[in-house]
Amino acid sequence: MTRRLFGLALIVLATGAVLGTHWLGNLASTQRLTVPFARGTELTAEGRTAIERAVVFLTEHPRHHASVVGHSGTLGDADSNRLLSQQRAEAVADRLIAAGIDRARLTTAGIGGSEPLPRRDDEPTLAYQGRLARVVVTLVHPAPWN
Repeated sequence: MTRRLFGLALIVLATGAVLGTHWLGNLASTQRLTVPFARGTELTAEGRTAIERAVVFLTEHPRHHASVVGHSGTLGDADSNRLLSQQRAEAVADRLIAAGIDRARLTTAGIGGSEPLPRRDDEPTLAYQGRLARVVVTLVHPAPWN
């Protein structure tokens, strides 16, 4: 009886180790890309490059999905900023879809200026507000139980 329990305990530990390694490996494959915008919904060259990187990653990792969250500056009307940030997120999603990524693998949101980046020392207001105009694309592997 003791040998059976010991054997069962070994199997449980080994299974846990394999699942834990699988889960940790999935965490390690999560990536976050920042897609900067010039003005409005106009992408910068750096933004287009970030989208291309997301397309490559999502093509190579078909079980991953992307959370596409638009941001805006903190000046001006909060509702207008939220709308603009949603339009930015949709612009990025549209480019991903045009490149062959299934819409079902994407979630989009616009949060306006509600989560600003920290301001750098001696950073002029216009430079800071420009840096806030972005979309953050988080490429995530589904939970191991999905």
